[in-house]
Amino acid sequence: MAGPRLTQSAPRPMRTYNSAPRPLGHGNGKRRPKHRPEGAIDIRIYNPRAEDYYRRMRVYGPQDAPGFYDFVVDQIRANPRGELFMSINGYAPWLKVLLDECIKDFCTEIAELNEEVQFQDTTSFPERSKKRKKWVPWSFIVDEMNVPEVYWWTFDMLPPDTEKLSSVNSYRLRLGVWTCGRGALRLDDNLPVTILFTQNEVVSENVICDLLFQSLHEDPEFKQDKSDEEGVCYIFHHLYDQLTDWQNIIREVEHRLTEAELNSRGRNLPVKQRTRTMHKEVDRLYELKEYLTFQSRSFKKLAKLKDDVSKSEQKTPVWSEIDDAMDDLDQYDSYLDSYKERFNNLIELVSKSQWSKGKKPN
Repeated sequence: MAGPRLTQSAPRPMRTYNSAPRPLGHGNGKRRPKHRPEGAIDIRIYNPRAEDYYRRMRVYGPQDAPGFYDFVVDQIRANPRGELFMSINGYAPWLKVLLDECIKDFCTEIAELNEEVQFQDTTSFPERSKKRKKWVPWSFIVDEMNVPEVYWWTFDMLPPDTEKLSSVNSYRLRLGVWTCGRGALRLDDNLPVTILFTQNEVVSENVICDLLFQSLHEDPEFKQDKSDEEGVCYIFHHLYDQLTDWQNIIREVEHRLTEAELNSRGRNLPVKQRTRTMHKEVDRLYELKEYLTFQSRSFKKLAKLKDDVSKSEQKTPVWSEIDDAMDDLDQYDSYLDSYKERFNNLIELVSKSQWSKGKKPN
């Protein structure tokens, strides 16, 4: 895959505590002010001729359906042999009317996917549509994971109050994807279509505008013809590669553990405060592990699709990239288990110390 991250069979060595987390996309983002009227939704479509590699249309309601059709036609003309890649950063019930101008048969399930991304807290593994058609689309909902501050630093922005970043929820960047290799587009049966849904928030807007379309444009794999199986594997891995960074998270957990060990040895804080803090860290590790497990299981499901493609398609880079991702996630899982055990050992030591002094542990 193109870009600074090289594929490899094991995670890179951990860096020192003072090193800064890697930015999203492993490069420098840029910041542009973005203003959008309430109720409006921005739809962006990949365009290799555009300065930022996309064109945007702002829509306000079903009355924009004819204009949206013309907008899609223009982008297809600009990229006639390429994939129609579209991002929609928000939700409205009338979006289904607009999509129906260009997408056939699947608009109801696409709208349901977007609604789930916006208003529910569930994820879904990559899976085929249940509709029986000649061409069957795939979809998934995933939480990409990174250190919360990175979502802001990457784009030269200051994060909100640190207290708001303390929950695992702030590590998540929620995405939904619907993709179909053939047969979905009214304008051209042979043109692949991918629709990416994000929540209407500053972080998502920055990622879409200033990172994602450029990363796709610079990736030679994006422009290659793909089977449905290879296509869903590619987009799942590309989003993971650009947006998730467990090494940043592991580094942060390691720093918190070192801090807890120093506080325990030096007894710099009251016992009750130290114990409560360490219990919170253990709870955080359990939560992080759930998200890591989902990503790991998703890659394992996708890896099985290799048997469903031709011999020539089995030689494309995406399959080795998925293998590398699974190896990395297994290693990160081991790190989280190790840190969880060390935090629990510290809690136990504090409790024993209190009992030995004849005090009831807090």
